[in-house]
Amino acid sequence: MTDKEIRVLARERLAENTDVAVIAIVYFFGAITVLHLFESFITAVMNMFVDPYYSFFTNFVGDISRSDIFLLIVRFLIYFCFFTSIETVLIRYFINMNGSSEADRFTTRNWSRIVIPCVQGAIKLLLYKILVSLPLFLSIQGIIHFRNKSITSQLKMTDLVFFMLCIGFLLVWIGELVHYYVSLSLVPYILAINPRANFFDACDLSVKLMDGKHLRVAVFWLHFLPYMLPCVLVYPLLLFYPYLLEVKLLFAQEIIGDYWQDKIPAMARRWERQQERLTRRSSV
Repeated sequence: MTDKEIRVLARERLAENTDVAVIAIVYFFGAITVLHLFESFITAVMNMFVDPYYSFFTNFVGDISRSDIFLLIVRFLIYFCFFTSIETVLIRYFINMNGSSEADRFTTRNWSRIVIPCVQGAIKLLLYKILVSLPLFLSIQGIIHFRNKSITSQLKMTDLVFFMLCIGFLLVWIGELVHYYVSLSLVPYILAINPRANFFDACDLSVKLMDGKHLRVAVFWLHFLPYMLPCVLVYPLLLFYPYLLEVKLLFAQEIIGDYWQDKIPAMARRWERQQERLTRRSSV
């Protein structure tokens, strides 16, 4: 399918399954509400016991202590796991939208068997991206070091050479990282259709399938750029979110192609048979 056909099919599916779209909006609005309540709770506790002038934005101004950095990392990990689990459940709902009812029941009653492996995979993917980004951070540190040195003293020729090398390496590595991050963009969908898949196998498959598709991905996302500007506000994003999920899912299915083999229906059938056996044993 072309990108235009994917967008048209996404609108048609959402029009036929408005209940799933409403579920996505409710989940997203609930996630934003929980985030706001959690931040309000942290602010109230910090104002009461630590700093009466504490707010979320004080973490980004002035001197940042190690405790502030630790708190930011912990909050980021909590939010990351929370939103990843919600998006995984919604992806499964959208996959099951035109599938079997068995898979839908299995997703509803055994969501932890799907969500936990996907969240673990998302954390591994995040750590993996941070690992491959370390040379980028080192080059930034080098640029800052030589810049500060140029303020206090005159740079030598070797310092100037290393300074230019850091800038060049930074630009090259940014391009390589963007290319590699796009190559890994199919990993969440591979894990969503097969939670038992090995993480590194999923990464290898994603890189293999995305080979030569990066320009199409860029063109695909450029189409949504005009829609992203109004979505800076939360409420337009609420209405746009289900459409974005469905379009991303259909685009991933198009890229994965014959490798799209959903394992959840088979798991659901085994689970249904197991439940029937347990019901028969309990009735005897």
